[in-house]
Amino acid sequence: MKGALVVLALCVVCWLSSGYYGVSAQVAPHNLTSEADIAGLLNLTFGWTENTEKLRTIWNIQADKSHVDPCFPKPWTGLTCSLHTETGYYSVIKIELTHQKLTGNLPTQLYQMINLTTINFRNNNLTGEISNYNFNHWNLTAVVLRTNQLTGAAPTLPTSLETIDLSENNFYGPIPDNWFNGNDYPLLQELYISHNQFAKTFPQPVASRLKYVDLNSNNFYGELPSINSTSMPSLNILHLDDNHLSSGHSNISNLPDLSILTLSGNPVKNLDELFLSSFPSLWQFFCSSCQLTGSLPSNLPNHTGVIDFRNNQLSGPLPANWGNLRLGWIYLSDNQLTGPIPESWGNLVFPSGLRLLDVSNNRLSGALPQWLQTDPTGSFVFNSQCNEFSGNLPQWCKDTKDCVSCAKPGGDGEEDHRGYLWFLLLPAFLMCCLLIAVVGFFVYRQKVRAGYDVLTERL
Repeated sequence: MKGALVVLALCVVCWLSSGYYGVSAQVAPHNLTSEADIAGLLNLTFGWTENTEKLRTIWNIQADKSHVDPCFPKPWTGLTCSLHTETGYYSVIKIELTHQKLTGNLPTQLYQMINLTTINFRNNNLTGEISNYNFNHWNLTAVVLRTNQLTGAAPTLPTSLETIDLSENNFYGPIPDNWFNGNDYPLLQELYISHNQFAKTFPQPVASRLKYVDLNSNNFYGELPSINSTSMPSLNILHLDDNHLSSGHSNISNLPDLSILTLSGNPVKNLDELFLSSFPSLWQFFCSSCQLTGSLPSNLPNHTGVIDFRNNQLSGPLPANWGNLRLGWIYLSDNQLTGPIPESWGNLVFPSGLRLLDVSNNRLSGALPQWLQTDPTGSFVFNSQCNEFSGNLPQWCKDTKDCVSCAKPGGDGEEDHRGYLWFLLLPAFLMCCLLIAVVGFFVYRQKVRAGYDVLTERL
């Protein structure tokens, strides 16, 4: 019996031992990341001298470079790895070191990591030019260098890219025309180069696959090219704010998927009445400070939710048929609009849910419509400041900072005019006080001198 128990115990020990060493074999006594990637990351860490200590801290690399496996059992911070089933080794395919306060030039040590598809150093303090950096060393799908201090001309980038993001740097000069050519960049869908100093006319797109384009806050000038369902059939978002594009906005037309279009800060001047109607999916349109004249366009797409015409010279009435749309945010301040707020705009409250109406600093008049007499949604922002409305403000306006007015005397606007009156009288009041103080000082001085003279005579 005892012999049987001994044999059983030995069997259990052998089984556990075999299981233990089997698991150990799976944990891998050697690195599972390709040697080229390990060497590349170590060279990046210790060769990019401005950032050596930061990278050692981020990746917990020992000074003797021991115990280094960037992909197994868990990828290091900012790395994405892919297992090659043929070799059994991992490769680093993405390096995304964002918000790490990295400095210096874009490192050439990355060249050793031959399988990279994404380079992302967003929100750091990188400097220098990258026009000669060899991005074509890889079969990249994304280059993201947003929010650094890079400068110089635009780099030459691989045609395999799906995303280019160079925004918020100091790049200057022209951009490559072929970024807008679908034959040269057949996979490119996202182009973000805002807040730089790029300057040239807008390139003519050719069968471009771009969906999201952000060129705002640059120095693009001249006339816009033909942007339509043939040249950019998939375009969904187009940001052109704060450039010098003076004409050709009507060349943007017949874009079935365009949902956001921003032209603010360009000297557009004239907006064709039918311009916006050619974008059936339009949701947001921004054209503030565009030197627009004439009247507001009445033919807005049915799905429009945000409209911004602030700070122009638009005149005439508010379009009554806007009440048939789904507008949620309406910005019309600082124009020369006249007439009343249409009663039909009450349809915007239910069911679409109007959230903001800013008509301040115009010449609107008349009584406020009935649908504004009660807070329409419970979170409605209404700015009617500095118009010529008559009558009293609704009670809900008196109880919230979301409603202000400079209405004509006779309504609650009297308080506002009294405020302006005090503002005008205050300088005169202060001048009077100063004059009284000066006169008093001289009278006091004369009395003191007279007393001193009397005292001198007595002595």
